[in-house]
Amino acid sequence: MWVRMHRDGRRMFALGALALVLLLPACAAQQTGPSAELQQTQAQLGEMQKTLANMNLRLEELNNSVFILQESTKANRDAIRDLRGDLDKPTIYITPEPGAGSAAPIPLPQGGDAHAHLGAPYTPPPSVVPSAPQNAAPTTPKTGFDAIEQQFRGGYYGLAALDLATYLAQNPGSPKALKARYMLAESYYQLGDFSMAAREFGLLLSAGGGAYAPAATLRSAQCFLAQGQGSKAKELFKKVVSRYPESGEARTAEQELAKL
Repeated sequence: MWVRMHRDGRRMFALGALALVLLLPACAAQQTGPSAELQQTQAQLGEMQKTLANMNLRLEELNNSVFILQESTKANRDAIRDLRGDLDKPTIYITPEPGAGSAAPIPLPQGGDAHAHLGAPYTPPPSVVPSAPQNAAPTTPKTGFDAIEQQFRGGYYGLAALDLATYLAQNPGSPKALKARYMLAESYYQLGDFSMAAREFGLLLSAGGGAYAPAATLRSAQCFLAQGQGSKAKELFKKVVSRYPESGEARTAEQELAKL
């Protein structure tokens, strides 16, 4: 009896040990399996987040492109309407005084300052202020950046915005990048898109601003004011006064502060 019980006990112990040996790998697999699956899931989530970020970036670029195309189409329609209107305008001549010779009458230009009809509260930097009548034909054809600047000076802000955005995308390190950024921001401002204008003026200031810093800071304040963000506008107006006290922008900022 005792021998049989001892033999049965050894057999049960052996079976228990064998079962333990068989169960240990399974337990280890259960412990390591979920961890590997979790890491794989996290990696997949990371890839999905990157994909979503890229999609958001592409959507933003698409929205900007659609807006620029819309403004370009609007500018083309306005240009055609203006040209039709000019055809109906009588040409004004200066009649030479008696004895002044037989020179042909000189036609006066029919245009004006591109900023005058918008009531711009300050004069932009001299490098981008129109210096000739807007409707006067150029003496020589312009190409490249000069052609874009001519569009801006002529008040064709939709076309200018489209070409300036393309220029900056293709020439980010150009010496004219600050000027192009300022004209792009000003084009958005003149088109009434104060959100995009504030964004571009902010990018200009974050790059240093150069000679355009006073004007860009003032315009940023005016953009926020136009969007109903008076507190931000007030801070920027004060910054213009403190940083550029001798500038024309500072005088305009003081006038704006007096109204707030």
